[in-house]
Amino acid sequence: MRDGYERWHNYAVYHNQDNGEKATKVLNEVIFDLLQEPVERLAELLHTMAGQYTELDMLVLQTIKDKSTINPKKLKSMNALKFTPEQMRNVKLSDGTKEYLVAYKAAEEATNIVYEQVEKLWGGVDQAQEMIKPLFDAYYSLRSEILNLMMKEIDEKLGVLKCTEI
Repeated sequence: MRDGYERWHNYAVYHNQDNGEKATKVLNEVIFDLLQEPVERLAELLHTMAGQYTELDMLVLQTIKDKSTINPKKLKSMNALKFTPEQMRNVKLSDGTKEYLVAYKAAEEATNIVYEQVEKLWGGVDQAQEMIKPLFDAYYSLRSEILNLMMKEIDEKLGVLKCTEI
């Protein structure tokens, strides 16, 4: 997965009119959704070739394209990957992966709290967004790095023949 990240990000930038911030957000959502898949499915996608790329690459690229062409307000409500509740019950996340997900969510919650405080204190949404832009930039960068590090760890685990948890 680590090897594909740069390619995926470049593809996301292309499909988001060279808007790196939006591209990173789309890619983070795609990766987060991907992590909801059972580890066996991820390993299968990673080890099955589709031309010069893996099936995992093809799935990520198609999902990036799909998510980049929809209304951004619907982005969070869409599931990039379809899975059954039973498949989700069988997913086992390692303690390390869980900690990365906690950090990812904590960054989001902290940013939301600060944004709400700035909006409450200084009023209008436009003014609050302008004041908070450096925080949002840092937040998107932090989320991207958290996911990148988590993907490196998962990639290492998927390389093991008998992977039972990611």
